[in-house]
Amino acid sequence: MGVFGAVDSDFTGWQYNFGANITKGNFSGLQMGVVNYANSAKGLQLGVINYAVSLKGLQIGLINIIRQGGMFPVFPIVNWSF
Repeated sequence: MGVFGAVDSDFTGWQYNFGANITKGNFSGLQMGVVNYANSAKGLQLGVINYAVSLKGLQIGLINIIRQGGMFPVFPIVNWSF
């Protein structure tokens, strides 16, 4: 928990930062922050801007981006891939 959190490897759990959360490996769990980024994610992203290369889960925020396999590539408020 802090202003900015970055993980170069896989991460399982809860990432909560006031600024940004970045996981370059596989992420599983909950990301909460203004900006959330995950390479491969399973779980929930809550923020203003949410980005995942691939996602099995849900994004809730102003701008939600799932690059591969999402319901929509970019969508406001909510986006998902299951």
